[in-house]
Amino acid sequence: MSAKKRQAKPNFVHTNIVINENTTLAEVISIPGAYETLAKLGVPCVVCPLMGMEMAYLTLGAIAQMYKLDLEKIIKELKNLQKKSQGKSKPEKINQENKD
Repeated sequence: MSAKKRQAKPNFVHTNIVINENTTLAEVISIPGAYETLAKLGVPCVVCPLMGMEMAYLTLGAIAQMYKLDLEKIIKELKNLQKKSQGKSKPEKINQENKD
């Protein structure tokens, strides 16, 4: 089953988190597109049925160690994704000219 089909919708979108080895999976998945990025990088957790129970305490460092994944690459990709998300979430300026 694809990561997109399994993903649970986070209750918030938090693109200002600090991404490092101690960042939890719950924090990471709040970034739009994180499921697809993690799946692309070979993180099996995104399709695991236990993810909902474990994501609050599973860290990127622990996941990388368990599955022998490149932690630095995961962090770099997620930071790039985070930057893209932040750029899209900036509010547009509203023209407040008085139209009399």
